[in-house]
Amino acid sequence: MPNLATHIHFAMKSLPESIDQELTPIYLLGATTPDIRVITKENRSIYHFVDLDFKSVGEGIANMTQQFPEIHMLKNNDEIIKTFLTGYITHLVLDETWITTVFRKHFSGPNAFPESTPILIIDRAIQMYMDSKYWNSIESKISPIEQCNIEKVSLPFLSNDSINEWREWICNFLNLGFTWDRLNFMAKRISNGNIEDPAIPYTEQFLIDPIKNINDVFNFLPKNLLEEFEENSKQNIDNAIYGFLNEYH
Repeated sequence: MPNLATHIHFAMKSLPESIDQELTPIYLLGATTPDIRVITKENRSIYHFVDLDFKSVGEGIANMTQQFPEIHMLKNNDEIIKTFLTGYITHLVLDETWITTVFRKHFSGPNAFPESTPILIIDRAIQMYMDSKYWNSIESKISPIEQCNIEKVSLPFLSNDSINEWREWICNFLNLGFTWDRLNFMAKRISNGNIEDPAIPYTEQFLIDPIKNINDVFNFLPKNLLEEFEENSKQNIDNAIYGFLNEYH
């Protein structure tokens, strides 16, 4: 699924005009927060509200509001919580769009790559390419996220302490800047520590010249893959935000 920098980028592209400029960092923090499982070690579905076999885009939001109906009252009565939640749902929709329009179509099942290619590494490499592409647009957002007041931010399934801890973690991570070397970490996770897993040597070879090698990867994929993903994501996020902000209970 898309990484933190890409989530911030797409959240900015769909930033609602109704959100006060001073609250934008809270919205962007919300857009990263479903990945808090990185520090809580909980199952992904706890914060994304779907398993990976979900049927369609939007299920995460539907499940979240069904599981925690008090969210409607919170967002209608508290501007800060509404802003944070609006960012939060952009993350759910972007992940679901990636899974349905990119991963399932090109990396799950038959594909155009040579048989020995570790497909999960290809998936992660493309996500990192997106990070590199969007990094300049999100660097200036890190400091405001670090400094914004989130004293009142908590959710039925997330404490304020957890959100504060998450903010510290992501800001430290993002302040390190972009590096392709992170693909090594992803390869180790995919291989579960098995040094003989093909993901390890493939990644080492890939990182010798990541720009050339990512371009080689794209030769096996539809020409406008990322452009179509960007368009689909923007439309899906815009529709989700409109529905969420205009739904009253």
